[in-house]
Amino acid sequence: MTTHDDLDTPTVDTTDEPDTDMTVDTDTDSAPDGAEEAVAIERPEATGRTRRRTRRRAVVLTGGVGTVVVALGAASLYFHLDHRDSAAVAASRADAMTAATDGTRAVLTYRAGSVDADLARAATFLTGDFRDYYTKLGTDAIAPNARSRGLSSEAAVAGTSTIRVDRGSAGALVFVNQSVTPASGAASVTSTAIRVHLTEVDGRWLIDRFEPI
Repeated sequence: MTTHDDLDTPTVDTTDEPDTDMTVDTDTDSAPDGAEEAVAIERPEATGRTRRRTRRRAVVLTGGVGTVVVALGAASLYFHLDHRDSAAVAASRADAMTAATDGTRAVLTYRAGSVDADLARAATFLTGDFRDYYTKLGTDAIAPNARSRGLSSEAAVAGTSTIRVDRGSAGALVFVNQSVTPASGAASVTSTAIRVHLTEVDGRWLIDRFEPI
């Protein structure tokens, strides 16, 4: 028959077994020299390297973003300025061609009964030596002939072609049909091309050379 003492005998008495079999040995004397210290040192170093790499990556990424932002800003400024310059050139070209057209028409158009006023109006489209030349020509030849012969001249601009447009100067080729009618008789019609040079004066394009081809 089984007794109470027989049931108690299989119980493990941990007090008779070595401590090293049941517990983690944290005593550095029971492990190889420096083993525990190596573990304690390596883990912080690994963490430090990771943090340094993270910081370096953050710096590199941040620097890369900054470079991209600067590049985009520079490109935006470039395209903005380029667009603005292109728009300014286009506006100058249009203004110069309008001045060439209107000025050429005015220079070659007059009526016998209003020749003095017509010549004075034409002079407002001119500048420099050409204005002086045209004014003298009008006084000495155009006005007297118009009054004495009853001459009238009508100029129609058939087209213009831009030769060049620079800052403050421009060139155009103007194609003109001019009809000169005396007081009695048939009109005389001529077609010609005129090379017109313009200078910008106080924001306005004025003709300073007028050369029939």
